[in-house]
Amino acid sequence: MSAATKQPRFDAASFESATFGAKPNALAKRSRYVCLECRTALGDEAACDGGKSHRVVAADSPAGREALFDEVWGPSSLRRRARELAKAGGTGAAVDSCGDLSGCDCSGIGEVGEAGAVILGLIIAFFVAVLIWWLVTKGIEYYRRRKAQLKPKGALFGPPRQGGAARFGVLKAARSSPIAARAIELVQSKVGSNAVMLRYAYTQGLEIAMDDGSLVVVPEGRIRLEGTRTTIDDPSVARSLVDSLVGPPLADPDGYEVIPYDVAQSVELAVGDRVAVYGPLELSANGDANVAIGGAFRAISRVMVPVGTPSLAKVER
Repeated sequence: MSAATKQPRFDAASFESATFGAKPNALAKRSRYVCLECRTALGDEAACDGGKSHRVVAADSPAGREALFDEVWGPSSLRRRARELAKAGGTGAAVDSCGDLSGCDCSGIGEVGEAGAVILGLIIAFFVAVLIWWLVTKGIEYYRRRKAQLKPKGALFGPPRQGGAARFGVLKAARSSPIAARAIELVQSKVGSNAVMLRYAYTQGLEIAMDDGSLVVVPEGRIRLEGTRTTIDDPSVARSLVDSLVGPPLADPDGYEVIPYDVAQSVELAVGDRVAVYGPLELSANGDANVAIGGAFRAISRVMVPVGTPSLAKVER
């Protein structure tokens, strides 16, 4: 994944929501499939374009949600045990009760000479032993809690890309403005290296004027989109994405979140951007540029459409 750079606060008014303009009724009726291997939110697609080895679950079903929890955090028994250890109380009460000497009347110790000194030494040794015992016990508890503390596991694989050499062009038209397409990744940056917890990319339809003179028309739907990712400052964008594509509840009974992200990143395509197109293309069934959005390229006789999930990349200039 490309290194993230910070961008100005995202203007949520530029598109309706993180569902990228999908009709609310249609969104509510569709299954929310998620790939466990590359963590792609697939919408209503029950198979991932990553191949047969990519396991897909319906995150809005009890079995699918539990499988997603298991993949991120481990089985429920392990999550429960880690939660119990985190809640375990300390053993400092004994020290608190034995260590308070303010109520002890020691005024007579000095009057008994050597015997008093021996007794005082034994008392001090006792409390030192208790303190050492308390420190060792606390150290063991801390070690056990740290050892049992669960770390979320991100995607096992990067986003799949269609094979073959890239073809290049310039994005000339789009149905949505100013954003023609957008990809979002939710990552957990505290796991050592950035762990991708959820991927999603969508377009409402766009056209790319290719360098070879053809026109590539990408229809509305899910896509793969690569490029230099920027940090999204608006937390509602990521939260809306999780809520709409994964659905509530967002945590299990032990408090572990199903998508435990702390950073949201995105890459966007707009008219005028240079774009790389991967994977096979085929002639449009319409055979002419009348399928183009707005009919702006009628002179182009060869209109192509991607085969399978469109795979695009924003080319940095």
